[in-house]
Amino acid sequence: MWEDLVTVMACSISNAADRSPDKFKRREEQYGQAIKNLGGMEIPVQIFCTIVKALEENPDQDFLGRLYMALNLGSHWHG
Repeated sequence: MWEDLVTVMACSISNAADRSPDKFKRREEQYGQAIKNLGGMEIPVQIFCTIVKALEENPDQDFLGRLYMALNLGSHWHG
């Protein structure tokens, strides 16, 4: 599930910034598959809303870094 959420967010941001046809199309396909895996748009929308609200309330926080570490994704090699 987390991989699909990250894919949805990354594809959304990337396609907003880079609209080159070959990359755009490939990312749209990845995005569609991730949404299908998640069972729809509800989960990604809720996560985006939570992130935006948290950053509006406190733009200097590093909740994504804390989440990264809480999921044991960090290491001394990656910071």
